[in-house]
Amino acid sequence: MQKKQKIRSRWVLLDIGNTAVTYAVCRNGKIIRTGNVLHDAIPNFVKNSVISGASRHITYLFISSVVPQLTNAILKLVKGSPSVRVYRLGRDIHILLKHKYKQYNNLGIDRLLNAFGVSKSYRAPAVIIDFGTAMTVDYLDKNHTFQGGLIIPGPELSYQSLIAKAALLPKNARLPKKNVSFYGKTTYECLQSGILQGYGAMTDELIRRFRAKYGKSILAVATGGFSKHLKPYSKELDRIDPLLTLKAIRLIAASVFKQT
Repeated sequence: MQKKQKIRSRWVLLDIGNTAVTYAVCRNGKIIRTGNVLHDAIPNFVKNSVISGASRHITYLFISSVVPQLTNAILKLVKGSPSVRVYRLGRDIHILLKHKYKQYNNLGIDRLLNAFGVSKSYRAPAVIIDFGTAMTVDYLDKNHTFQGGLIIPGPELSYQSLIAKAALLPKNARLPKKNVSFYGKTTYECLQSGILQGYGAMTDELIRRFRAKYGKSILAVATGGFSKHLKPYSKELDRIDPLLTLKAIRLIAASVFKQT
């Protein structure tokens, strides 16, 4: 008699942002692989990394999303796969976090997860700065209570908007991903220095203002794909954790399965 093969499970974590999707694959509760996928590549990713994997393992798909249309498209793709179980954060799983936010039901799931992640993995009080399509700056007080924050156009959005609106700026310019000088000597260099030095200066000044108002012990944590590029241009940031949101989703997934 053929021995029954043991069915194993795995987790796929999706952080769906306005521009791209950051993902993590977990085995035995540990993150083993991460990456980024653009929105138009998501159908192939779901077929190859979620549905295909579910033929060998039960796949638990945890979704955090600020793009409902893309979430619905993913749900349709996995609907016919009996080995894929879906959990939508904020809907199927509620995130427990103390708050004094006036419109908590409208608070972006990404901001909520980042605050949850800092509360569980770091310390409070803290300022959490997420460099995405929007740059969000959120405050978690000493009691781990989410108080609120600021929303600012993000580096990529500002950069592309400026290029689109200014006729003489180079249209093929890309957001800088390497160190630049304090000021540029060509239009292209000036654009790159402006974004990195400008967002670095704004980040530092906002952190200083939070600390002046709420205490010098505030921990400053940055996340988002752009955060690692900003490190040389900020003196006030204490931690840079590009995977903060995914780590928070992993903590929540672990709590579902009691597997930390």
